[in-house]
Amino acid sequence: MDRFVQLRRLFLSHCKKLKKIEVLPPNIEFVDATGCTSLESFPDISKRFEFNTSNLSELHSIDLSGCSKMLVNVGSHVAAILRPQKRFWDQSCGLLFPGNKIPNWFDHCKETSSSCSSDIFIELLNPSVINGILTCAVFTYTGHEVEIDQRFLISITVNYDGRRLGIIDKLVYLKASDGQHVWLAFYDLEPFTLAKGSLQIRFECNSNGILLKHCGVHLVRNDEKNARSYYSDYSDSENDDDEECYSHSEDDDDEEYYSMDDNLEDGDKD
Repeated sequence: MDRFVQLRRLFLSHCKKLKKIEVLPPNIEFVDATGCTSLESFPDISKRFEFNTSNLSELHSIDLSGCSKMLVNVGSHVAAILRPQKRFWDQSCGLLFPGNKIPNWFDHCKETSSSCSSDIFIELLNPSVINGILTCAVFTYTGHEVEIDQRFLISITVNYDGRRLGIIDKLVYLKASDGQHVWLAFYDLEPFTLAKGSLQIRFECNSNGILLKHCGVHLVRNDEKNARSYYSDYSDSENDDDEECYSHSEDDDDEEYYSMDDNLEDGDKD
């Protein structure tokens, strides 16, 4: 498949017998593997989103919803990868995969008590060092349809001192048996000149069948190359009283990445 050098978007949705996605074309931008229930190996996703060793510099968006056998690890460098380029006019940017945790290097996290909407407020004291925000939503479909995918819209609205800056949204196709999922997406703040003020990030679902479980926001600094050590030392006690950050494992030698090893349901060690 790597010989298709002009291929930008790859659609593999509902290939039920697909077990492995081999080497991707060099200019690929988007991969849709929705509902590939047998998929368990995707080497390029580890190289790109976990180790940052991939040569696929254009790859900014992957949809793995319903791929229950996939193990996805995400490093804190993912913000730069998910940052959409100006030529990307659509709303497909982001990484969607089965899981139930906010990455432990996120600095603002909130448990939503299973609602259709939630807000995170952040006071920006030095906005000049922030070039964007990485958002994370953990959600689940609670309807009764177990065989046919249902379509839902999840949106994230970014407001600053009461003024709407923009919105990110994602169409999601899930059935009840798919369990919880994680959606990571980047919002660029560089086009705006911001003074000290308050950011409000609102997470919403357009259907009562989808419930938000956890929401998170990671402030992306201009010197994000140092963010791995900076954010790994973040203390939960610095959060607001109603916020809780989720650490994946206190025994891990490297806590800068998010792993699906603990997925997928709430009977685990939390």
